[in-house]
Amino acid sequence: MAKSLKDALLKAGLHGTKNANERQHVKGRPANKSEVHQRARTFCEVCERDLPDVERYQHPSFDKDWICIACADRNMIDDKFRRSHQSEMADKSMFKRFYGATRPAVDFKGTRGTDDKSGQKRR
Repeated sequence: MAKSLKDALLKAGLHGTKNANERQHVKGRPANKSEVHQRARTFCEVCERDLPDVERYQHPSFDKDWICIACADRNMIDDKFRRSHQSEMADKSMFKRFYGATRPAVDFKGTRGTDDKSGQKRR
């Protein structure tokens, strides 16, 4: 007997759909300098919209990771839980939180071109 509904559905052959943040890599020409902005994640998992101010948060009581500024402020997630500095707004030094203090860019280790989860260079 399956321990959970998820296990039972997986055993029956049903699999989940692809997440909006998990995009399949497409081989092609290298990106131009003007296309660099397309590397950053722009999908907010809370409001399910594409926005230029999406950052990765690790909050102990919130299950979503990639959250826009508006949703982070609405859900009162402090900026100390922010783990990335990769958005277009952060790149232009326009990232500002309205709930609590905004952490400065120097608090984030690594460079803009590396992925914050794996540490590998983005393509």
